[in-house]
Order: sequence, then structure tokens, then C-alpha cells
Amino acid sequence: MFVRGRTARDHSYLYLVENERDGARVRQRIIRALGHKDVLLASGELDRLAASLVRHCGWLADRVGRKLLLMVSIAWYSLANLLAGLTPIF
Repeated sequence: MFVRGRTARDHSYLYLVENERDGARVRQRIIRALGHKDVLLASGELDRLAASLVRHCGWLADRVGRKLLLMVSIAWYSLANLLAGLTPIF
């Protein structure tokens, strides 16, 4: 899951999005519309959302250790890239 911004008619909107595979294609599915970017910035909601995401990442790092979490993340990333590079193109 990640936050994605879109601009429509000179207005910027933020969405909570996840990727899902549809056959051979990967599509982005909007989980929740977060609202106007300007309104979120002015009200402080965007800062609270970022703090919430950081808090959950920090909790995991505190549980298993920051160095181990970094090493596991790099290993998963490397493995995923290796597998993506080995897949045949249809």
C-alpha cells in the first residue's frame, strides 16, 4: 500500500492505493480517497497520516531490530528483482 497523488482540473487529490495482479497486468486499486491535498496540508491531516505510517514502521523495527529489518528488506528486494529478471516475457 502506498499514497498516490492525482491531479484533475487543477486540483490535487491523494489516494491510498494498492497494486493487484489481473492476469499478466498489474492494476492499482484505490482503497480510500484521502481528499484534497491542499486541505489535508492546511488541516494537518497529512502530517498525522505520515506520522501514523512512520509509527508502524518504527514498531516493527523496534521488535526485530533496525539492522535486521534493513538486511531482510534488502534481501527481499534483491530476490524480487532477481525473480523479475528471470521471468520470460510473453
